[in-house]
Amino acid sequence: MAHLRMTSRATACLLHNELAGKTFTVTQPATSCTFAISPGGQAFTAAGGTATVTVTTSTGCSWSASSGAAWVVISGGAPGTGPGTVSYNVAANSGSFARSAIMTIAGKTFTVTEASGTCMFTVTPSLITAPPAGTSGTITVSTQPGCTWAAASNYTWITVSGWGTGSGTVSYAVQPNAGTIGRSGLISIAGGFVGVSQAAGTSTSAALK
Repeated sequence: MAHLRMTSRATACLLHNELAGKTFTVTQPATSCTFAISPGGQAFTAAGGTATVTVTTSTGCSWSASSGAAWVVISGGAPGTGPGTVSYNVAANSGSFARSAIMTIAGKTFTVTEASGTCMFTVTPSLITAPPAGTSGTITVSTQPGCTWAAASNYTWITVSGWGTGSGTVSYAVQPNAGTIGRSGLISIAGGFVGVSQAAGTSTSAALK
């Protein structure tokens, strides 16, 4: 069996004439698929609700979506091929604890958080503005005794983890940004989000000098 790479229509005709009656294989390089989703997470009140996630990719690239919790149900749009939108439903939370779930969409992690039916949370600060060199600090959660909460981040440059019952604090760290583009991320905490914004380490004009 001959293995050949097709280069043009003229070449194809020539091969047809020269290899009549013989079997040959034409190979073609595969298209490289990359995926992005937006937003990166969603917070809900105890009432739950419906929302969507946008998948950005090239035409012909296949992807799927799955939910890591029974109370988060994918209602449409998945699986898909090429750019698309995933719809999902979040059931009401009648419990006394806030909860979170992880959805996997096009290979990306999407965090869903939902407040408890009876617990109320206040988180400060609501926005962290980090310098290019990075920073660290604490986030304060205020709530009733017995109310459980957790903190996490899906961004590699933001470090935070922990949980508590009742009011408390959790520590976070933002890594230095050596790039030429500012970036933003989210910290999931107590059924809500704290935004993180960080300026670029090097300006575009400086990088071009």
